[in-house]
Amino acid sequence: MQWRHTMHALVIEDELIEQAIRVSGVQDERQLVETALREFIAQRRKGEAAAPVDALAAVFGQLHWEGDLDAMRRDQ
Repeated sequence: MQWRHTMHALVIEDELIEQAIRVSGVQDERQLVETALREFIAQRRKGEAAAPVDALAAVFGQLHWEGDLDAMRRDQ
């Protein structure tokens, strides 16, 4: 992993930062931003993975299927 030592100036409400530090348990603003970014990325990736499942759930019960399930099981 490569580390960049770049300074970024962001204007964020002090109260928002203070609440986030209290809730997250991190020690400083840098850790807070890194933790928030990691959680944001993980949440988005999880959402992307859930998209096919959501699409399947949307059509559940709406598709018509004809067949003999017992016969299919016997043909294994």
